[in-house]
Parts: sequence; C-alpha cells; structure tokens
Amino acid sequence: MAFFAMILATGFIIIVVLGLAVLLLGIILDIIWGVRKKQEKKVPVVLKVFALLLTIIGVVQGIGPLAAVGIMQLKSKMEYRSEISDLPDDCIVHLKDYDDMGNEFDFRGVHYISASNFSNNIIVPWEDPDIYKTTKIGAFVFDNGKHYIINKIENDLDVNILDLGLIYDPYVPQDEYYNLTDYYKNEAPLCCKVWKDTAEEMKEIYAVDSDKVRAIRDYLEENGQRNSSMGADYGYLYFYSNDSVYYFEIQYAETEDGLVARYNDHTALLSSDDAKYIRSLLR
Repeated sequence: MAFFAMILATGFIIIVVLGLAVLLLGIILDIIWGVRKKQEKKVPVVLKVFALLLTIIGVVQGIGPLAAVGIMQLKSKMEYRSEISDLPDDCIVHLKDYDDMGNEFDFRGVHYISASNFSNNIIVPWEDPDIYKTTKIGAFVFDNGKHYIINKIENDLDVNILDLGLIYDPYVPQDEYYNLTDYYKNEAPLCCKVWKDTAEEMKEIYAVDSDKVRAIRDYLEENGQRNSSMGADYGYLYFYSNDSVYYFEIQYAETEDGLVARYNDHTALLSSDDAKYIRSLLR
C-alpha cells in the first residue's frame, strides 16, 4: 500500500510540475503579447493562440490539482471537527496509517477482531435502514489526517459489535465471538422478508417460528447437496434477527417432487411438514 501511495504521489508531483512549467511559458507569451501591443507592434495570431492555450492548460494542470487538494484537506478538517470533536480523548485512537489497523485492533482496552477471520462466520449484519441502527463511540485518526468513525451496531446483547465502513466489518471482541455466534445461531428471535420473482415488493413477516426455521436451515446444511440446480422459477426468504446482526437467506422452488430449498449452497427436497411451513410464509 505504501508503494502504490508513493507512485501516486510521484505521478501527482510530475503532473503539477509540468502544469506549472506550461503556465510559466504561457505567462511569458502573455508578457510578450502585452509588450508588443504596448509598442503598437503587430501581435501574431499564433502567439495569441499559444499564450491563451498554454495559460489555460497551465492553470488547469498546475493550479487545479493543488486547489483540489486544498479543498479536500479543508473538507477533511471540517468533517473531522464535525464528527470527532464531541468524542472523549480516550475514544480516539491515533495510528500512523491503515496498515497499523488491518483486520484487528485494540480499542479502550479490548482486542477486536474481524468476524470474517473465523471460519463459517455467521455475524453478517443485514444493513436494512429500518432496523440497522448504529451509535458513534469512537474514531481512528491517521497521521495523514484521514479518519474512520467507530460505530457500535445496536444489538440485543449490548455487546460492542463495531462497524467502521470497511471490508472487514463487523469487528467483535475476540473473547465474545463464540458467545455471539451461539446466541444468534441458536436463540435469537427471527423475522422474515419474502421475495418472489414475480412480486414488485417484499412481504415482511415480523414473527416466525424461529426454532422451525433454524431446524430447516440446519437440515439443509447437513443434508443438502452442493451446486444442485434450483430451476428457473424460484424465490427468496430472507431471515434476520430483530437487531439485524444475524442474517441469512433460503431459496425455494416448487418442483414435481415437492418444495426444494437451498441454504448456503446446500440444496435439498424438504419434508412435507417443512414444506408446509415454508408455504405458509408465502401466502
């Protein structure tokens, strides 16, 4: 990352230097134009054209990038003040650069690690704006002035599940991960949204038989075949915890043999009882 940053910085400097050189040449031609005009000498059209053209190109290429950087720095400072000024000092972590953070970090005495580090991770929040709520609790500030806000995802267990807007989100306390997994996989009440390929909007179901849904999920994972075809006519059931921290989907399709479902790429024919329950969600 540092290498690419150096290449970008070098390219930026070269562009600006060439732009300023072109601007200087344009200014020199402008001066020659002005002197000849004052002496009432004829000014060649070519000189006028090049004077104007080089001045414009020089301003755009030499001054433009510098102005853009200045505006970005000013904007960054304003955002910093508006987003971080109200945070206590012990909630702000100062780092040299992004590489010092990566996919794990310490925050207020707790070691956090990306949930994606764990195999078969299920802590994958569904960022539905109606239920996905966060609270600002801190920030990372880097030496280059950039910063990331640390947001806590509101959740049933009131654990610090953190969202930084990064590819490694969410981050969880390392010693809490397995407790979180057990709760959301086996205990958390579930809601459901149903989508049919012919429907314009999803149907929302706020209360489902969570134990039944989990039993169907586990059956598919344990007995389903991988990479089996679902056919062309299928729909989706989106299941999620009340706080949106846990989310998974089940595909379904009617076939000549009965209702087929898929979870996590595991596909199986459902029992008549399980199929009856899934169909009840589709009405």
